This record gives sequence, C-alpha cells and structure tokens, in this order.
Amino acid sequence: LPDEVKTTELRICEDYIASTWDIVEELEELIVAMEEMRIELQRSLEEESAKGKEIFRTTEEREDEPKSRRRSSMTEPPLALPQIQIPTFSGKLEEWDTYWGPFSSIVHEQDLPVLRKFAYLLSTETGEAKEVLGGFQFREENYEVAVQWLKKKYAREEVAIEQLYRKVEEAYAKDATTAAQRKLLDDLSATMMQLTTKGQNVNHRWLLSTIFRKFDATVQGKAIAKRAKLQSLEEWNWNKFQEHLEEIISKQEYIERSRQAINKEENPIRRKTNYKKEGPSNMP
Repeated sequence: LPDEVKTTELRICEDYIASTWDIVEELEELIVAMEEMRIELQRSLEEESAKGKEIFRTTEEREDEPKSRRRSSMTEPPLALPQIQIPTFSGKLEEWDTYWGPFSSIVHEQDLPVLRKFAYLLSTETGEAKEVLGGFQFREENYEVAVQWLKKKYAREEVAIEQLYRKVEEAYAKDATTAAQRKLLDDLSATMMQLTTKGQNVNHRWLLSTIFRKFDATVQGKAIAKRAKLQSLEEWNWNKFQEHLEEIISKQEYIERSRQAINKEENPIRRKTNYKKEGPSNMP
C-alpha cells in the first residue's frame, strides 16, 4: 500500500482505539461514581454528626477549664523546628548533586569555624569518598583543598548525564499492578526532570518510545488512545506524555480506591444480612 494510505489507515485504527477506550473509561467511572455517591452521602452524614458531638464536648471542656490554665497555654513558646539532617555521600556520581546542595547551604556557606566545617565534611562522607578524604590532615588549610578535590572528582556533568540516561534505560516495573506502574512513572519523572535541569532535550522520539515500552499493555493502550487525539504527533513531547501517563495511572488508582471503599461498605451489610437469616450462634 502507498505510504499515504498506510498513514490514513493507521490514523483510523488509532481513532478507533481511542474511542473504544473512552467508552470503557466512561462506563468504569459511571459505575464507580454512582456507588461512591451513595457511600459519600452516608459518610458525610456520619462526619457531620461526629463533628457536632465533638464541638459540644470541646465546649463543655473549655467551660470547665480553669482560667489560669488557659493563660499559661496562651503564653507557651512555639515548638522548635526539627534539625535538618545533612545527607551523606558515598562517592557515587549520581549522589553528588543531592549531597552537595544541602551540605553547601547548611555548612559550607555558613559563618562557621573552618575546622568545624571540615569535621562536618568528614562526618558525612562514606565509602570511597571517606577513604580518600581520610588522607587529608585535619588542618584549616586542607578544608578548601578537600572540597575542591571532591568537586573535581564528582561534579562531572557529562558523567552524571550519562548515568541519568542509564537510569532511564534500566528502569522497569516489577509487575503490571497499578502500584508498580505508579512507582515506575515517579522514578522516570524524577530522572527526566534531572536531565531537563541539566539542559538535555528529553523530547527525542527514541527516548519517549523507550519509556512507552516500559509500561504494561493496559497503560500503553490508553496512552496510544490519548496520543491519537492530538492534532499532530509533533505535540507528543515528554510533558504531554507524562501528563497522559499521570491521568491514566491516577484514574486507575481512583477506581481501585473506590472499589475497595465499596467492598468495605458492602461487607458489614452482608454480615448483618447473614446474621438475620441464620440467627445468632448457639455457641456457649
């Protein structure tokens, strides 16, 4: 067949797949939404009743509370914020950015004694980095030398970028469950964001196709259906693809949560029905 005919037929197939998935999704949502409305109404009534009881109870307790205690509670100092934990660095290139950013902000750029900075630096190093820094004498003049050595060895942009691409290639979902698909999407999104911040073009067709093949058949089918609705394939970039994947997986998560809620609400009703039919147990 001529290429023009093939393209037309492919477009027709994609449109058909898109319309089919739309019908399936609409039916799933309708079934879940109808039952969820009933459950939500019942839950809202129960919550309002509980809130009313809580307000009444709190009001009574407040009236009984001594005035001196109220004054002391008003003058209590605010809670202290927890200390920020400085991350550690083992010598892996992919850890450098997430390590040096916080360390530089919390320690390196602060007005602290140099030896204290050096002590913090040594205490946060593990593995290969710790072994190498162990060769530096604990002296003020060696702190900047050690910092520059770390930057020269580990702040290597081209190697970090290569490792990020490798992370994309090696990413996989352990199974076809929605939870596994969600973890895969979150991992890939984090890696792609890092590539973007490092100035990489993440819209290459081969890169998007590589990511597409990592998801299960159901997600792939729905992603194709969404892509078929685009005016042009030129619109299919990473941001749009990520948006589609997020919508698909979020909808699957919503349906699963709704089904669990429905089953949870139905089980007590079934137990009560069975109890009425069978009567109470004659166990002593």
